[in-house]
Amino acid sequence: MERWLPGVLTGNGHDGDTITVRQLLDHTSGVFNHTRDRPALSRRESYTPGQLVEIAMAHPADFPAGTGWAYSNTNYVLAGMIVEHVTGRMLADEITDRLARPLDLTGTSLPLGTDQALPGPHSSHYTKLFSPDPDAPVHDVTEMETSPYWAAGGMISTVADLNRFFAALLGGRLLRPEEQHEMLTTVPTESWLPGADHGLGVSCLTLPSGTEVWGMGGALFGSFSYVYGTREGARTLAVNINADWAGGPWEDPIGIFTDLLEAEFGRGATPSSA
Repeated sequence: MERWLPGVLTGNGHDGDTITVRQLLDHTSGVFNHTRDRPALSRRESYTPGQLVEIAMAHPADFPAGTGWAYSNTNYVLAGMIVEHVTGRMLADEITDRLARPLDLTGTSLPLGTDQALPGPHSSHYTKLFSPDPDAPVHDVTEMETSPYWAAGGMISTVADLNRFFAALLGGRLLRPEEQHEMLTTVPTESWLPGADHGLGVSCLTLPSGTEVWGMGGALFGSFSYVYGTREGARTLAVNINADWAGGPWEDPIGIFTDLLEAEFGRGATPSSA
């Protein structure tokens, strides 16, 4: 990491000399997850990627690089910073030119700066700000400032685009064979998703029936998304829930997603036509 981002990863047990790009992408870097520090993410109206990394560096590393596993959004922020350092271009432009435009992902973009606009048509998104109080007020966060997440989850997309992208990625149309092999080489995870192993930016879930599906999931204030499919990308399923609190129909979003994946991909399932 020191080669790509000199002087960025340092302090509190973080050492850029010992962390590799691969460890960022499979979450074995030990880098503290900056989104765990919610007070720090409420002090500004917007954040630069460098400021997000500074928040992480103010905390102890989770473990020495390569000795454990922990999901960290800061890993993706650092990966985005590397893209910009290597290419000399904004990450948003690289995503558009290398992925969105060639794959005709017309609903996919990375907002620039503090742009809060959400292209229509779109659903509305609601949050209780992760309050455990069942009577906590519900906030409409359909338009929100996503700079605290940037490369880790600030993108806008649609379920159609997610299906198209993961079909291309898993189908081997975006990476060379040796790179595809590296992406699909996994490490075990702990205290994350049940039955999950993690590759480079993608994960493998073993469903209760024993079927393996490949893809990724993520949550942001007011939005919870999953997209998984067969390893070769012949069939994928993308799902979004536009609320992020427990209770009522959203008591267990992961359980809901698992049930949907089992219905679509589990042994004996009848594939949908979508």
